[in-house]
Amino acid sequence: MEVILDHLLKRAKYLYQHPTDYQPTFTPYMLMPFFNNRFTLDDYLSLDDGVLSTYFIHWTKSEDDILADLARRFLNRRPFKSALYDNQTGAMLEKLTDLITTAGFNAEYYTATNSSYKLPYDTYHPQSSKPQSQIELIQPNGELVELTEVSTLVAAIAGRQAGDERFFFPKEMLAEHDLAETADAMYVLNQDISSYAVYESSLVSLPITYKSIDQLNTIKNNLVISKLMITDEPAAIDDFSAKLTAPIKRAFNIVRSEPYYLEFVNPSASKGAALASLGQELGVTRTEMMAIGNAQNDESMITYAGIGVAMSNSIPSTIQLADELVADNNHDGVAEAVEKFALA
Repeated sequence: MEVILDHLLKRAKYLYQHPTDYQPTFTPYMLMPFFNNRFTLDDYLSLDDGVLSTYFIHWTKSEDDILADLARRFLNRRPFKSALYDNQTGAMLEKLTDLITTAGFNAEYYTATNSSYKLPYDTYHPQSSKPQSQIELIQPNGELVELTEVSTLVAAIAGRQAGDERFFFPKEMLAEHDLAETADAMYVLNQDISSYAVYESSLVSLPITYKSIDQLNTIKNNLVISKLMITDEPAAIDDFSAKLTAPIKRAFNIVRSEPYYLEFVNPSASKGAALASLGQELGVTRTEMMAIGNAQNDESMITYAGIGVAMSNSIPSTIQLADELVADNNHDGVAEAVEKFALA
């Protein structure tokens, strides 16, 4: 909610400093000292939940769509969603921001990055280039004592780094989205392209193209669609899967490669079938094969191969079907399998 509050006040300050024809006098008097950067302690102490809530309720009726929407999100406790990122996945943030803009959101107010990597508390080192402010306690004799000198708990945790880096965006970007893949492109059926679709695009190295369902129908005879996919939050995918009818289940091979992906492919298409076809072409029997996986879409090849190996980060059903279990993908599980079963 902090991101919503920050962006809400940021928009209010912008409107105060940039009068418009439809809102020529935006005068939230008790906030104006802060918007003018000339506030006193009394100004600060005058603000409380009641004052701010009154302003926010009033702003829900604003003719400025961004101000009104952010006020409603804050009052109705509808925070932005967030996704962890690191040095590798951080390269996708610019593309995600562009897609959020394409979906009709103003990225300045509907996205944010936040790094909470911060020392929870560290002692004051005035000689450092960026010294942290220390916390001091007033003793009965008036002396100021630094916190770690009187608290063994704080002293014990001082200097320990904790936190993460997150990208914030509207939850609507994670609503159910449909897409179709060919050998050359990934067609999305929603203009508000989801972050899950962007991730899939990066995995399969296919460009994203928006087509309405009617547009896709007009060109479908010229496409060889390899996969249909629904993307959504895992709980929503669970609910959707439970509602699939028997005819749909018979018509497709339906698997989940990730908790947020539900894939529909030709019933004869699977990794196991591909392994069998490849073995026939190369003259390799299934007893000479090893397959390694971690998800539902890997299970057909794990059961087909002579040695089926599951990574330790696999879903439970994959582990149950596998002959062997190795370390997860962050701890060289594939290398472990190759050394144990291929090179031994």
